[in-house]
Amino acid sequence: MRRFFILLLLVHGSIHLLGFVKAFGFAHVDALRLPIGPIAGVGWLAAAGLYPVSAALFLVGHRVWWIPTGLGGVLYDFLRPAARLFFMRLRR
Repeated sequence: MRRFFILLLLVHGSIHLLGFVKAFGFAHVDALRLPIGPIAGVGWLAAAGLYPVSAALFLVGHRVWWIPTGLGGVLYDFLRPAARLFFMRLRR
């Protein structure tokens, strides 16, 4: 179960990288229909980076592993309009 949770955190962080990739034009991301500016792209990168930090802290047994995850969640709330359209497209 511990390994699955670490994998889940890493995959979740990878999903957040899509916003960064789209913002800076590294790849065309059809699933994200709204334009993402560079400032929001940096926000997506920050959110993506917090999840591997949480996974590493959880792996070594540090008690504050949940803090980066919580910060990533709060940051996601500010970036949510673009993410909402992404998940709506997946349902089609």
